[in-house]
Parts: sequence; structure tokens; C-alpha cells
Amino acid sequence: MTGCTIGWYEVIVQKVGYVQQTKMDYINWAGDDDYLYYYLQPLDDASISLKTLVRRSTNPAIAIPNAQVQIWQGGAKVAEGSTGNWGYFQADNLDNTTTATIIASAPGYNTTTVTGVDLTTTTEKTVLLMPNAGTIFGYIEVKVRELHNASINIANATVRVTFPNGTISVVGNTSATGFLNITSLDIGWHAVEISKTGYITQTKNDYINWDGDDDYLYYYLARVAFSSQTLTLQNITPNPDPTGDIDLYWNDVSHEVNYEIYRGPSAAALELVTTVGAGVTYYKDVGVTGDVVYYQIVAVNATGATLLSNIESVEIYSEGGAIPGFELVFLLIAVAFIVVAVRRKKSNFSGELKI
Repeated sequence: MTGCTIGWYEVIVQKVGYVQQTKMDYINWAGDDDYLYYYLQPLDDASISLKTLVRRSTNPAIAIPNAQVQIWQGGAKVAEGSTGNWGYFQADNLDNTTTATIIASAPGYNTTTVTGVDLTTTTEKTVLLMPNAGTIFGYIEVKVRELHNASINIANATVRVTFPNGTISVVGNTSATGFLNITSLDIGWHAVEISKTGYITQTKNDYINWDGDDDYLYYYLARVAFSSQTLTLQNITPNPDPTGDIDLYWNDVSHEVNYEIYRGPSAAALELVTTVGAGVTYYKDVGVTGDVVYYQIVAVNATGATLLSNIESVEIYSEGGAIPGFELVFLLIAVAFIVVAVRRKKSNFSGELKI
């Protein structure tokens, strides 16, 4: 078989005239190449294989290991055994001329009986759902806090559990106190993953040893940081700007939720102008007045962490106003004209005065 993704697989081999056989295999990584060998037994003309899958009635995805299963036919018990880690029990060479009764029992569950199971086909798979008998199952109490400050609880973090049978399910979110109690857990290993936007995902494993086992897992999540990143506001052009409409450009960084644009009359007096979303790297600031205006861009992530850009400035003059520096130029030109006029006047009076 090809194209298998990572995870558990139930591989069933069947052929008319042979007892069906099933095996489980786990693909651990991309390119994992596993082998399964099957040795099928010929099926007698009047016999059949019966496979029982024992699951929890409140959550059929969760298998019940070590459940005791009995198969009865014609008033006699013809097979007995216990389920494996995946909740399977298989009985072979059953009489296919009559129906069967399946009885399953397990600590913490009500004994369950299924009657009239049809065995007239060559293979049969019956799912048996057992209700909770009220016995306390295992618990894992989860507490999630911030790594940089353990007094800060992380609310609304997603809690995802991988159960002993390989099933993966989101079981809830942490409360305002960073707490979630995961209940009704079977005996076995559970992988508990905690994730939240703005934080680095963390996973821990815990083993439920018995009914009523109450375990605790503490998580200290590190913030997703802007480490090793630089936010650069490009030089503002044109400078001076004749319109008062200022084009701002900057580079995009990772993990940001938004960008804040700050403006002020000096680098020490910047105020928030507006906020733009993640991935935006341009903003036009319209109708800006003043002589020299300063800008800075601030990236903000989901936890409030910030990354500041460099500060850039631009000179501004409004339409119809004087261009910065023009006054000096005008003055120099005026002085030059006066000097020329005076020289011409002196030259006109350089001759003798006669009476």
C-alpha cells in the first residue's frame, strides 16, 4: 500500500474460503516502510470468524482495552478472551449455521450483550458499545501559564489529546485561570498538546494507571518572539514633500498581528495615528501639516510584544507656501540686484559737474 500518511492503520486481509485476519500498523514518518505478514487459515464449510470491536458508548472513537468478551452459540460458550489495546477481540471457526450472542464486560462499564449476530456471511465485524457504569475514569488536570511570568494564566488555549488508540481530538479550551480538567480517560498513555496563537505549542505525555487516577500537567508557554528580526521604515521620499500626503513603506516581519503607525513633531513626541493589519507594508498619511514630521512603525504580536522600526523624518510645505530654504535664496538674489543697481547709479555720476 502506498500514499499512507503518518498514523495508525487497520489492515484487513480476507478471501473467500479463508478466515479473515486483521493487523494494526503505525506509519511513523514520511517514507516509513513497514511489513505485515499474514498466514490465513482455510475456513471450514460450516465455520466463520467473528471480530468484535469494543468501544465506549459515550465516545465510540475510544476503545476499551482488556474487556472480557464471550461468544455463545446454541446455549454454549464457544469462545472467550479479552480485547487488546485497540479494543479488538476475534473468535475463529464459529458455526455459521446459527446466530451468536456476544457478552462484554469491563471494570467501570455496564456488562453489555448483543444477541442475534448473523454469521451466515464469510466474515463478520460487530461493534459493541459499552455504557459507562458510573465508575470514575482517569483525569488529567491541565494548568497553563506564561513562561516569562508564571503568575500570568493563559486563557482560551486549545487542548488537544491523542488517546491510547491513536484518536486525536480537541477536548476543550482553558478557562480564565488557565485551567482545564480532562475527564473520562482510559488507562494508557495520553499525549496532551497545548496551543494558542502567539505562543509556542507544547506537548506532554501522561499515563493513566487506574480508574480514578488523577494526574496534573503544568505548562509554561513561551511567547512567539520577534527575535532575530528587523523592522525597517524606508527613507521617506520625496523630501521635502510638497503635498502633505506622505507615503510610508516598511518590510514585513513574522508573527505580527498588526502594525501601528506613529507620527510626531519630534522623535521624542510620537503619537499613534492608525493601525493596519498583518502583512500590510504600506500606508499613505494624508493631509499632514507642519515643518518637519517624524514617523515610526511598531509591529505587535498576539501577546502584545512589540518590534520597533527606525525613525524617519520628512520636511513638508503646503501648496502655495514657501519652499523650505527659499527665503534665503530670495534674499541673496535681492541683495545681488541692489548691488548691481548701486554700481550703475555711481557710473552715471562719474563725469564733471558744470554750471
